[in-house]
Amino acid sequence: MNVQKRELLKRQLERQAKLFALEDDTEETVVSILATCSALLREAENALTEEMTAETFDNIYPGYIGISKRMNAFYVTNKSMFDKKETEMMAGIHAAFEEDMQKMIRNVENAKDSYAELSAYQTELKRIQDALREDGYVNVESFSNKLEAMNQQSEQLMKDYDRFLKNVSQDVAELQNKIETRRKAGSV
Repeated sequence: MNVQKRELLKRQLERQAKLFALEDDTEETVVSILATCSALLREAENALTEEMTAETFDNIYPGYIGISKRMNAFYVTNKSMFDKKETEMMAGIHAAFEEDMQKMIRNVENAKDSYAELSAYQTELKRIQDALREDGYVNVESFSNKLEAMNQQSEQLMKDYDRFLKNVSQDVAELQNKIETRRKAGSV
């Protein structure tokens, strides 16, 4: 292994050691341990030459077996904890899913009820409109619009009538003045 790879491996191992010291979560510690072991094994495999002597193999093999057995023992020892954590996590996910599912079911039921109410309201409104048409009644909205138009026409007619009456009153007053003037002229 050249000097650069040794330095890199040393920094990686120091970083992992700091993570072990700072980590409170056991699952994260396990992940860090497994990642470190995997990195060490990978580096050991890369460092080996193509031709391995029996002596080198005899030196590496027990260490490899030791690490593998310790990893296996660690996993077997903590399997119940892992299973418990996974079960708790799945129970939490299931509970959240169940709660969301219940909310969704309630929302769907509310939407169905609202739709049924609106449908009933629309049916009743249509029935009333049909009955009004059959009885000869007019649509209330169109009736009120027509009534408003008639009121506006009436107002315009009253204004025209007032203007006409004012003009006629002026004409009548002028005629009376002329008549009075002629009477006075004829009686004098």
